[in-house]
Amino acid sequence: MSILLKTNLICISILVVSGCLPVTIVGGVVGIGDSLDKAHRMNEIEQKIIQLESLLAKKDKPYQPYIPSYVDMETFKKGIYDK
Repeated sequence: MSILLKTNLICISILVVSGCLPVTIVGGVVGIGDSLDKAHRMNEIEQKIIQLESLLAKKDKPYQPYIPSYVDMETFKKGIYDK
């Protein structure tokens, strides 16, 4: 009885390992390809940032961010529901 059980377990183990191994390898290849693609895209974005920073450095005056003025806006002079 135990020899039959061991033979069945060996057969099942062989099927499980032979079925899981290709899936594991394919998953690894897909993961490596995905990480290489992300690294490539990140390098492209870094190059664009470097180009933009060099363009900003070439300007005569430094970059001044736009800050809106709320002085002339009616909403801030009186309440929302005032007429």
